[in-house]
Amino acid sequence: MALKKRKIIGVLLAQAEREYQSKLMSGIAERAFELGYDCFTFSDPIKTESGENVRRGAENIFDLISFDMLDGVIIVPDTFNNKKTAEFAERLVRRKFKGAVVSVDHRAGDMPVIMGDDAAAIESLTDHLIEEHGCRIIDFFSGTPGHEHSARRLEGYLRSLKKHGIAYEPARVHDGDFWYNMGEKTAEDILSSPLPRPQAVVCACDTQAISLCDAFAHRGIKVPDDIKITGYDSIKAGTNHVPSITSAEIPAKQTGANAVEYLHSVIENKPFEPGAYSTDIVLAQTCGCGVDASAVYRSKNFYYSDDNHLSNFLSASNDMMSDLISAENLNSLIGRVNWYSFQVRPFDALYLCLNQNWEGGENDYIARGYSKNVRLRLARRVEGAKQEYDISFPSADMLPEMAWQREKPAVFYFAPLYFGDRAFGYIVMQYDTPHSMVDNFCGWLKNVCNGFECMRRQIHIRRMYFELKKAALTDSLTGLYNRYAFNRRAEELIADGERGVKTMFMMADLNYLKQINDNFGHLAGDKALNAIGQAISSACGENERCYRFGGDEFMLIGVGDYSEERIDDLKLRIRRSLEDFNAHSGLPYMVKVSLGAVCEIADSAEKLDRMVKLADEKMYQDKQINKKHSASPFR
Repeated sequence: MALKKRKIIGVLLAQAEREYQSKLMSGIAERAFELGYDCFTFSDPIKTESGENVRRGAENIFDLISFDMLDGVIIVPDTFNNKKTAEFAERLVRRKFKGAVVSVDHRAGDMPVIMGDDAAAIESLTDHLIEEHGCRIIDFFSGTPGHEHSARRLEGYLRSLKKHGIAYEPARVHDGDFWYNMGEKTAEDILSSPLPRPQAVVCACDTQAISLCDAFAHRGIKVPDDIKITGYDSIKAGTNHVPSITSAEIPAKQTGANAVEYLHSVIENKPFEPGAYSTDIVLAQTCGCGVDASAVYRSKNFYYSDDNHLSNFLSASNDMMSDLISAENLNSLIGRVNWYSFQVRPFDALYLCLNQNWEGGENDYIARGYSKNVRLRLARRVEGAKQEYDISFPSADMLPEMAWQREKPAVFYFAPLYFGDRAFGYIVMQYDTPHSMVDNFCGWLKNVCNGFECMRRQIHIRRMYFELKKAALTDSLTGLYNRYAFNRRAEELIADGERGVKTMFMMADLNYLKQINDNFGHLAGDKALNAIGQAISSACGENERCYRFGGDEFMLIGVGDYSEERIDDLKLRIRRSLEDFNAHSGLPYMVKVSLGAVCEIADSAEKLDRMVKLADEKMYQDKQINKKHSASPFR
């Protein structure tokens, strides 16, 4: 087990780089650092509903968690787009963790929960429309029916109406989905309603506000001239929309801080003292204030440099995907991942860990969990040069030893390396100061995962090619090269001959194969053929190759000048090997061989054929001599 220097808070969520999650993690990390905790964040990267294999592959990152190393757990179920993954994460926490735990912005049974104050922000936005723009007829575009966030945001709308003496009309509340899908229907419902047309619509989130604004535009309704609109959560899509969406900051940062504060109070057995929520309205164009929020945002967040074409992940000049999938081997791939890590900076360290046998075949790959030991293949600290490793460490430690050796807290983001349900390993981003993920991390990670899948396929294609080539060139019984391999080798031998280099051909033939087959069966004959193959193969030296020509015939080829003494020595080694086999085989028959050899320059196909025939003739002469000494193979 790794050396744990401080207490650890674990966070389970999805899409850590998204805006709400980023703000939430900012609050979690800042408060964790103030209290001296490390923060281990495990993030499912899936943004949309996906197939079962992809879902399992992504959620596998939660199986990496060593819960016995954690002191507290924060789970954020509402960030999961896939209900099955949210349920899986919740079950995992309940089953494996018995310490302090809290759910954020979602009630999960009897699990303690920290809820952000959405009602106050919606109330302030409604107040703004009434007090600053004189609106008295205001509809509410709610979220998903039955969702607690929808209820809280509706509560803020109702509080503002009551405060200003405006009667509540239930028909002015329209169901949404916290996404872009309901804007067209809601616009049609509003414009076809028998009620007076609203002066404004308060939306439960920016995505709904964008969809409603666009739906009104399609129908010739101008925003804000004809109808004013506000959103909620102040996302970049709303800021950059034309017209820009008046919104309010979601109090995610304070919610994250309060979640840590709650865990700390349980761990240390102290009273829970949550921080107060504040409401920050972001004025823009859709309410009529005329503020171009996108220009304000750009003035604060955008800078130009000549490197933008490289640093912008979405740039047409970003060749990351093509570079990764064209890597010729694993080391090259890892080197390119290291190079493209600049696209997810700033970070203090990046670790890439692979499962043992990460490239497994169709039926031997890891689909759930991680191998007992994983291999650290890349460790990159920004202030240092590239550091590539091949170090094994227990996956239960989650981090390599070097990452544990710190004097101050850090936040770590764990993300899966996977393709479908294949678990390749995982990547860890380390931050030594409170920090959230860059917003293009998910796209960057997808490229890395695709790069590893392409490398896996390349490895298997190469293996299959090797096996097919081996099968085409080797004899299936003896494992020696076959006649086809000899034909391919012949061109090289002729080229050697044209340079004046001699070739030695030794033909070998198994004696009495037919008698062995007839009396003991073909399996016995196969044993005899294998014995010949082993004897010839064991006698081979440098620049020598063995072939099975077919049937009971074998060929040993050597390149160079072979004297008669050297040829006789080869023959002797082959025969002694067979003598040793016969002495220990326990078979009712003996394996014997006839040999014939010739050494000349084979500088043409005709000359090579003649030499093979000559070696065959000498072998036949040896066979006749052998028959005079022994008429059968029987003992």
